Amino acid sequence: GIEEILNEAIVSSENKPVVNLVLDDFPASEEFKKIIHQEFNYILNLLDFQNNAYDYFRRFYIDGRIFFHILIDMKKPKNGIQDLRQLDSTTIKKIKEITRSNDENLVPIITNVNEYYLFNETGVYASGNSNCQDIRISLDSIAYSNSGLVDPKTGMVLSYLHKVLKVANQLSMIESAMIIYRLSRA
Repeated sequence: GIEEILNEAIVSSENKPVVNLVLDDFPASEEFKKIIHQEFNYILNLLDFQNNAYDYFRRFYIDGRIFFHILIDMKKPKNGIQDLRQLDSTTIKKIKEITRSNDENLVPIITNVNEYYLFNETGVYASGNSNCQDIRISLDSIAYSNSGLVDPKTGMVLSYLHKVLKVANQLSMIESAMIIYRLSRA
């Protein structure tokens, strides 16, 4: 089922690009639109989007979110983005540290908010000891997109396949029960 959805969403051809940017109704000068098109094509080339679009969309569709690490040359930041690397969604999460204090009336006041991404190769959601250390990454070094589906109870981002998990698990259990039943009847 996932393959059919992906084949319908991503149509690739050697003669045509997978995605195209249309700025017809964008209120800007033609020179500015040309610069936007150049940067758009540069990012597509960095991602090798013509060849990797299927894989990117597959991971986004299954995980419900996608992360890219934006790499620049710190010695020459004016050169812009040098590389974009996709990160596994289980290895990174956003952290928001809020510092609070009380004023003279004992009313809590937020004095500082520190936001960053936490990256760990073994997974930030895994429990137990790991040999890898957590790495802090600044907000502007990560490009992130999610499905827009959020669990109202937990606030976790869900994938489009989340509702299917229960049915898939039930199907697996029924298949296992059928095997046991057939063996016992034989």
